[in-house]
Amino acid sequence: MTQAQKDFIAKVGAFAAADMAKSGILASLKTAQAILESGWGTSALATQANALFGIKADSRWSGRVYSTKTKECYNGVNFTTVDALFRAYDSWEHSLSNHSAFLIAGARYAAVIGERDYKKACAAIHKAGYATDPGYTDKLIKLIEQYRLMDFDTVSEQSLFGRKEQNMNIIQDIIPKGRRNRPGRANPMKFVTIHNTGNTSKGAGARNHANYVKGDSAANLPVSWHYTIDDKEIYQHIPDNEDAFHAGDGGGNGNRQSIGLEICMNSDGDLLKATDLAAQLTASLCRKHNIPIENVVQHQHWSGKNCPQLIRSGRPYDWNTFIGKVRAFMGTGTVAPVPTPATPTMPSMPTAASSTSFKVGDIVQFTGGGVYFSSTAATPAHSRGRSRCKVTQIASGRKQPFHLVSEDSGRVHGWVAAGDVTAIGSGSTPVTPATPPKPALLPLDVIAREVINGRWGNGQDRVNRLTAAGYDAKAVQARVNQLLK
Repeated sequence: MTQAQKDFIAKVGAFAAADMAKSGILASLKTAQAILESGWGTSALATQANALFGIKADSRWSGRVYSTKTKECYNGVNFTTVDALFRAYDSWEHSLSNHSAFLIAGARYAAVIGERDYKKACAAIHKAGYATDPGYTDKLIKLIEQYRLMDFDTVSEQSLFGRKEQNMNIIQDIIPKGRRNRPGRANPMKFVTIHNTGNTSKGAGARNHANYVKGDSAANLPVSWHYTIDDKEIYQHIPDNEDAFHAGDGGGNGNRQSIGLEICMNSDGDLLKATDLAAQLTASLCRKHNIPIENVVQHQHWSGKNCPQLIRSGRPYDWNTFIGKVRAFMGTGTVAPVPTPATPTMPSMPTAASSTSFKVGDIVQFTGGGVYFSSTAATPAHSRGRSRCKVTQIASGRKQPFHLVSEDSGRVHGWVAAGDVTAIGSGSTPVTPATPPKPALLPLDVIAREVINGRWGNGQDRVNRLTAAGYDAKAVQARVNQLLK
């Protein structure tokens, strides 16, 4: 296997593993399809239209299109070359996410969603008419087994690339009250901001940064953040519910409404392990404080500074992969909770959203009904019958607040309504989760660029998602058009 092929598998597999936690589509299947259909990302469709899959641009597609020749096998024996229009994208990530949306929206692919056996999944997608090549199933299975793509399917037990979740050794070394670099104002905890320390010196791990920020030299400076993470341990310097000086935006939302994480980059440390641990901590904070994944941002988001500089340059991986890992950790149900600070809670601080009848990791009874692609979707992706399931995510206050995955053969994998979930052995319905504070809206330019990068879907789906999140879809589209001129 060439280095280019290794890189392709790492990039696509990481996204597919994160996507699997919410879509129910096996990461091995998605990665094998991308390899087969794009020629390892080298096809004209992949290089000129950012399309890793040969999905036709029919009347359901309102985005860009790409015209090229393709081969179809209509009689099961002979291939015919025809001209066809294919869906075109702004990025590979956009193509990968639209692949999931396409399968989930098609009723004929229902047998693919939630299937955990890669051989059965390959056969099911072929049988549903995804491809006309009679050898399509065998080609996918061969790729999965040759390159061990099934390893990406074990997200529920391991983190990405087979790295097991680390024990989060969080050491609370809180800055004393009354110092300038612990301002003590209430932090509503609406965002998580990711940094790299910028310090490559040997020994510049979490403990040394803790000594600095708690020491005399920083006491009277506007410099502080909440956590420092290296490859072995995490130091907490300020309680989550207090603000800090880390985002470079003065009295803006970065300093006042976000939790700051600094990832160590000391030359004698393991950067990959430290960054993975930061992703795990980020997932835990998002769960604890009901912070949506869209509100995990870079330091650059607030002040324009090139930070986190290593992640922004692709070391040890890029931002999309980091977010993918956070999503994967959030989907496992096994991320360790962040401990409550030992220091007394300030009376004026806001409290976390009310707990629900169930928690992540609980085994529950799905009584049957609609299964949705997202917690806010208007229509179900498909229906499933009664099934014993695990709660893998909770979205308090949403239309479908529980993300379930079948423990039996029920093939439930998605978001469901609270009324369709009961305790095992119970006929009662749990209390609907309480509504948390509405997340702060991001600036128009930020949302527009996310749309361009494919994070909000296409067509009416994009409009629905933007509107549900509180944005003016027309204003966002107008800004997108301006940026693309």
